[in-house]
Amino acid sequence: MIDLSRWNWTGPKIDPKTNKLYALDTEDLNKAASAKTCVADQLNFGTDEYGDYIEFVSESGLPDTGTTEHTTYPRSELRETTLAGAVKQANWRPDSKPVHGLRGILRVMELAHSGKFIFGQFHGETDDPMLKNQGTRIDSDDPSYDPKVEKFRVYTQHRPIAGGNEKKPPVGPAIAVGQPFFYDFYTTCIGKLVSTVESDTITSQFDMESYYKKDPAWYRKAGNYSQEKAKGGTGRTVIRYYCLEMYEALPSSALPALTKTSAADPVSQPTPATPAQPAASQTSSPASTLADQITDAFTAWQAGTVSSHDTLVALNALSKQVASLTSDKDRAPLYAQINQYKAQVQK
Repeated sequence: MIDLSRWNWTGPKIDPKTNKLYALDTEDLNKAASAKTCVADQLNFGTDEYGDYIEFVSESGLPDTGTTEHTTYPRSELRETTLAGAVKQANWRPDSKPVHGLRGILRVMELAHSGKFIFGQFHGETDDPMLKNQGTRIDSDDPSYDPKVEKFRVYTQHRPIAGGNEKKPPVGPAIAVGQPFFYDFYTTCIGKLVSTVESDTITSQFDMESYYKKDPAWYRKAGNYSQEKAKGGTGRTVIRYYCLEMYEALPSSALPALTKTSAADPVSQPTPATPAQPAASQTSSPASTLADQITDAFTAWQAGTVSSHDTLVALNALSKQVASLTSDKDRAPLYAQINQYKAQVQK
């Protein structure tokens, strides 16, 4: 079962007893999970052909559908907390750990009319989240479109600059409703973003100076934030999570693969790639590989696991590898990256 010891939950419906949205603090959420107590068809615990799951249901257009502040969309969603259930104290600065990440395996069972939903986020104290993984139903313009199979694509929507424009790169294949899939995203202590869906990975960079000025305290969210209007919208989005994990160091192993137990021929979910072990089918250019190695060397120094001396030795060795690249266009940014990191290590 998913570890819920550092989460709370907010639902999309209004509790007639309190006239507020249904919600469970960390303690009550874990009690509900242990007893498999469902909450008004918004949060369900069950088992299907893929194993134990937590089901998040967000339905629009009902008389009792509600929303949290500053949004018109309903959510059945987890929010990061401390083990004691505190909320604000669970927030973190990206530079407080080597990495902060979130990964999971889930299935989308139903899509509301809009066909859009958010299932994982890094959020802050402003109304402009820095990162959200959004699924969007594909249409006939998509090469993977099949009128007989409802599918969606995942977009890692993120704001490189705090409060700035949002980038929306697609990541991963078109995914059929009902098909399990794996995702993983994390940011390093210097703001590098890595997002993976299945075996496809994209990278980007946050301008951390802008975030530390405007929105320095981040936290994680996961579940089902439907993008169908709560009032006037139609249909419901249903998401089942089978695995969900927060982490502050690169995982040393993949999440367990799902196996469909009820089929005559078992169908196993491909073992997902972890940040530390990229999928074998992924290929990177020599320059891209060196950039990652340079960042990893500096990140290890920031985390205190490698001495300044050994870090400088590693960066000097990587500088020699950069010199072997044939393109000035590839070498220049890598030299700049090395020099920047060396300057910080030598301070």
